Amino acid sequence: MEYSRSAEVPVRLMTYNILRGGRDAESQVRLAAICRLIRQVAPDILVLQECNDFERDGMRTFHRVERELGMRGVLSPAHSGFHVALFVRQAQLIETRLLEREMHHAALAAQLEVGSFRCMIVGAHLCPFGGELRLAEARLLSRFVREEHVFVLGDLNSISPHDAAAQRTDQWRPRHRARHQLPGSGGQLDTRTISALEECGLSDTFRAAGASAPTAQTRLMPGWQNFQVRIDYILATPAAADRVTRVELIDGDLADQASDHYPLFVDLEI
Repeated sequence: MEYSRSAEVPVRLMTYNILRGGRDAESQVRLAAICRLIRQVAPDILVLQECNDFERDGMRTFHRVERELGMRGVLSPAHSGFHVALFVRQAQLIETRLLEREMHHAALAAQLEVGSFRCMIVGAHLCPFGGELRLAEARLLSRFVREEHVFVLGDLNSISPHDAAAQRTDQWRPRHRARHQLPGSGGQLDTRTISALEECGLSDTFRAAGASAPTAQTRLMPGWQNFQVRIDYILATPAAADRVTRVELIDGDLADQASDHYPLFVDLEI
């Protein structure tokens, strides 16, 4: 599918978990594929998760990605090594807060302007291991949902309450069940994190657009056939959601080879 954009698209917002910094052993073949895919999509605002090793050798990989994408970025380092980064093309960064200490991985909150349009971008990679930690992280992020135009996006490692009924958990690996089922519930899925974000006024842009729940795992994820579960999101406040004109999951051969997650983007009318 072709994702090149026309001049009529005012702003494109994208999120992508790139799997261990796009690096396998000493090879950066995946990182080259990741940059190629992002250039095809041509986002104006980009949030990446798992920017592992981007800070090494004087931020060498981070600056390489900036050059290859023609964007400038901010890195939110994580104690776990799974960093989060924000890249922008034309937008002006007004204020940025890095949330590495409060998170298992990392998150950032950036107020920016694109022309006369001002918004808050909250990019996050929530804890994969336990629902209680994810819920606490979501409540932290909800503190930034105070402005008119707010987007919360990234790998939230959480199942939506609207997707739970369709899941076949009997086919999941034990580690997936341990991460996403409520302890002592007899197998009930833990949907508290997305519910908490919805309760603070955020809506799921893909669900609001009537898109079927997009799957999140590519062929690079072990056991991908049995764990086609959505854990990546672009959430928005009502005023921000009203500006969304298109939602899209990026799939195909290049996406299958580049990471274990499919990237998402939305187009905004500003």
